[in-house]
Amino acid sequence: MKGLADKIIKFATGGDLLAKLICLALAVILWMLVTSSKVETLKFKIPITLKNLAPNLIVSNMSSRFVTVQFEGRNDDLKNPMLKSVKAFVNLENASVGQPKYYPVEIEKQEIPEEITVAALIREVLVTVDRKENKWVEVVPTITGRVPEGKIIIDKTVTPDRVKVTGPQSVLNAIQSVETDEVSVDNETAEFERQEGLKKDDRFKNVTFGTTLFTVRVVIVDAKNISALGCQLRIRNALRDYSYEMKSTQVVVYVRTKDNRAVTPADVDAFIDPGELDLGAMFEDEKVSSVWRELPIIVIGKIGAAADIISYLPKKVWIKISRK
Repeated sequence: MKGLADKIIKFATGGDLLAKLICLALAVILWMLVTSSKVETLKFKIPITLKNLAPNLIVSNMSSRFVTVQFEGRNDDLKNPMLKSVKAFVNLENASVGQPKYYPVEIEKQEIPEEITVAALIREVLVTVDRKENKWVEVVPTITGRVPEGKIIIDKTVTPDRVKVTGPQSVLNAIQSVETDEVSVDNETAEFERQEGLKKDDRFKNVTFGTTLFTVRVVIVDAKNISALGCQLRIRNALRDYSYEMKSTQVVVYVRTKDNRAVTPADVDAFIDPGELDLGAMFEDEKVSSVWRELPIIVIGKIGAAADIISYLPKKVWIKISRK
């Protein structure tokens, strides 16, 4: 340490001190000039926006929603806060519908100095454009858990029971119903209501819902003198020129027995009636071979039944009607 101090003293006292200080200052300035003029790169990720997409179209799939942008320029220039205003976009003015297609990723500069070079590291993205459609689908309450012993669930409903869905045609074609978040009946002993959203599903990533909050109502009663009958659904007033296929053919009917008398499914009539549907209008287009419709289930007790019908599930059923 003493030797270093001696060298510093010797440097300061020997020769022309002013000249040495000037040389040192010039060296620092030169270093700063070289550093500031050195070309450097800066990278960060930004979202890709969609431009000029027709109102009746929607993107159903996209290979990447983000792109890494690279800036090249002098160190001082790269400190410009306007770099964060750069945007990346895909022009879908002449989009092809139904088939995946590569589109160039374009960069939109806003007040970026000309000395800075801007480039997207991904030149193209694969985009699938589909027709946008609206559709009403059934909302199904998701009930989990078990009620306490001696209790029974006789009804479960959701309000609203249908929701408007907007999205790509190809996606909506595969959606017939949506489910609510789980509603547990563990330790529940009476009727209750809960507010729930929709269960998450990967199919819904490009879909929007007209309503996102639903009221789930569950009716729980004492099981004493109540029987659950599994009954077969039948179709009443079916037309000969058409075939019918129900999505489900079973309905559970809850009955309260009288005087401890036995009741069987034969004492109950459960059916749907498509007779009032205007099938002529539904099949007016000769290209249409089949249609789906949701019909209410009707349950009645036969003459002399020794029980009162208090509820049944489900309340509706989907039926496929086809031209023979």
